[in-house]
Amino acid sequence: MIRADLAGAFADLAEAGAGERRAAVARELTKQFEEIRRGTVSELAQYYAGGAPRGEVVVLLEGAVHAEPDEAVQHEPDAAQDDDRREHGRGLPGR
Repeated sequence: MIRADLAGAFADLAEAGAGERRAAVARELTKQFEEIRRGTVSELAQYYAGGAPRGEVVVLLEGAVHAEPDEAVQHEPDAAQDDDRREHGRGLPGR
């Protein structure tokens, strides 16, 4: 659950395992006092613990990075699936 305060929201994200993901907080976009602060989720949680930003903000969060599956863990179709595909004519069309 993300809390209403920005520091709390970043703290929740860090606790959920996203502490090293990059993020940005953009404040008052297209206005005189526009400000963009970048850092990791943990860094921004610490920064905004000192006080909430004034005005409207937009939070951008880097997407999660998925590791490539280990070769030993990759799924190989079993013989029963191959037999079922041949019997029912399902499979990839030839090129």
